[in-house]
Amino acid sequence: MRLLKDATLITADKVGKGSVLIDSDKIKEVWWADSDDYGFRTDLFIKKNPEAEVSDLTGKHLIAGGIDAHVHFREPGLTHKADIATESLAAAAGGVTTVFDMPNTNPATITAEALKSKLELAEGRSAANIGFHIGATNANADMICSLISEGDAVSGVKPEDVAGVKVFMGSSTGNMLVDKGEALDRLFAVKEKPVLVHCEDEAEIKANLQ
Repeated sequence: MRLLKDATLITADKVGKGSVLIDSDKIKEVWWADSDDYGFRTDLFIKKNPEAEVSDLTGKHLIAGGIDAHVHFREPGLTHKADIATESLAAAAGGVTTVFDMPNTNPATITAEALKSKLELAEGRSAANIGFHIGATNANADMICSLISEGDAVSGVKPEDVAGVKVFMGSSTGNMLVDKGEALDRLFAVKEKPVLVHCEDEAEIKANLQ
């Protein structure tokens, strides 16, 4: 067990001095200093658990790890820019402990096989909890819906392996462009996963580029 003692705790509900007891890598209890028995509980715990690791965090702040639902870790195919190992370390150094990677890599993550490859690339290399979004195209909406409801027996990808569905209405890497009404209707009916949308107008983009 480990006691993180006398930190300034920041939660969604409160900011104040307190201590956090961790047991088996999980938060077991939180003690707030404004309770009448705070000092007693802390001293009693240390007395009864002499083997516990106690860290005095006086003057330091303790907050839950951040979640970044939109990262570009550039692997596979663009590792001259970055990769899963380097970017997850950067995230962890900044207090971000969970990340969700975007599908515009090379190849783009638009199939179950490509998603499986990214899951394998992250195995044992990510310093943060990591998940992956799958990218939509005009042609893969049915596959995505099947994947997030039933999984894929060939690749072994399970529904829980899909963090979300990314829809580019302005073209991105590979053929990640969804501008057909039928495909958009199918994707926007998805309820099981978050649907993340780049809401550009492809025709306007092309006109401006011209």
